[in-house]
Amino acid sequence: MAQVRVQILLEQRQHTALKKAARRENKSVSEIIRQITDGYLAQTEPEQEDSVIQTLDRFRALREKQTTYEGDLTKEIRAERSAQQEKNL
Repeated sequence: MAQVRVQILLEQRQHTALKKAARRENKSVSEIIRQITDGYLAQTEPEQEDSVIQTLDRFRALREKQTTYEGDLTKEIRAERSAQQEKNL
């Protein structure tokens, strides 16, 4: 799903609370704000609630499929670059 960059102004207490929540949940402030927005929209637009829930379910499914690369990319790139340099000599 495409995302749009927005700029909002928060009170300092709101920003501090969002940062704490994001750290606690291991998420970004943006992700927390998106979740809050989805919850608000589900409450104010009940006809879209099913659509929001389906979108959140698809998002959760995609997140579960994500994996973390266990290799050392820097080391691998350096080795590949060295091999290419030796080949060019």
